[in-house]
Amino acid sequence: MLLRVLRPLLASWHPRLTAYESQRPPGRDPVAHERQWEHAEALRAEITAVRQTLVSLARTLQEVAGVSDLIDLPAPRSPRSPGSGPPQVRGVLTVPEPKVGRRHRRLAPAA
Repeated sequence: MLLRVLRPLLASWHPRLTAYESQRPPGRDPVAHERQWEHAEALRAEITAVRQTLVSLARTLQEVAGVSDLIDLPAPRSPRSPGSGPPQVRGVLTVPEPKVGRRHRRLAPAA
């Protein structure tokens, strides 16, 4: 996943963006400067595509592992105010026990 999905994106875009960022005039907002980069839209499009690939892989791993969703978690609640009492436990994340006794067929070495 790291070598085939993330590395190509980072290897291509990181040096280009770093070179552009080094040209930012003093006192200019870094975010505004980046948004005016001629390649900003293309970079964001590739980041979106990589994110979709990573989410798809994560969902597949979630299904194979039989665990609950860890991608679309609800937004964290704001910190409780002092004196509002102990935090309430809403639920417990459970992970199913591994299946035991399932054997995998081993292939004989080639002669």
